[in-house]
Amino acid sequence: MGTAKWYMIHTMTDETYAVNCTLSPEDPNRRQVMFFVALFSRIYWMAGTILGGVFGQLLGQIPDGIDFCMTALFVIIFIDQWEKTRNHVPALIGLGTGIICLLFFGKSNFILPALIIAPGILLLWQRKEKNSRCMMRKPIEFFLIIIMCAIITFGLRALPFAIFRGERKMPVWLEQLGKELPPLIMAVLIVYCLRDIMTDPKHIGIAQMAGVLATAISYKWKHNTLLSIISGTAVYICMISVI
Repeated sequence: MGTAKWYMIHTMTDETYAVNCTLSPEDPNRRQVMFFVALFSRIYWMAGTILGGVFGQLLGQIPDGIDFCMTALFVIIFIDQWEKTRNHVPALIGLGTGIICLLFFGKSNFILPALIIAPGILLLWQRKEKNSRCMMRKPIEFFLIIIMCAIITFGLRALPFAIFRGERKMPVWLEQLGKELPPLIMAVLIVYCLRDIMTDPKHIGIAQMAGVLATAISYKWKHNTLLSIISGTAVYICMISVI
């Protein structure tokens, strides 16, 4: 990646990582595509955040259900990951672990245990397969916390590049884990977005499932991310206003 490596480390997210994992290793333009995925994703998010804040102030009241667009995005990435791999075990582990943790820990506390337990199960499965609120603080404290979080985050992202460089290659199990984590994480995030089904299955639950179904059908039909997000979100908004 050259000097672009540092920008890639800084801008890496779950979504960009999941998209980059779908690229073929044999593609000669793979690294260039990965860089532009990171660059344009950041531009889109920054522009979207600014426009969302501006229009939010102008409109005053945001329509209920507009937040479903994030759920639709996770569903699209999950479907894309599912279609581009023959091994669906990581995705199923993510869904199963997410649902079980949701039932056991509750909708407010399940995401962290799920994201810890699911990769652990995936590692055990790989081995088996191979062998057969924030308190009141002073402004300076907030500033120091942000700086420390930034340093730790960047350091953790840069660590693999520092360890596995030159002729030093990643272990096979770690490389395989990196390829299989995206669908697992997307599955857990989908469960997180649909957690309110547990408390209101007849209202929110039906609306969310209708939105997910509309998103999935639209994406399978046209494979157009924007169209699928709009379709799923529109169905969800209509459902919660009707039910």
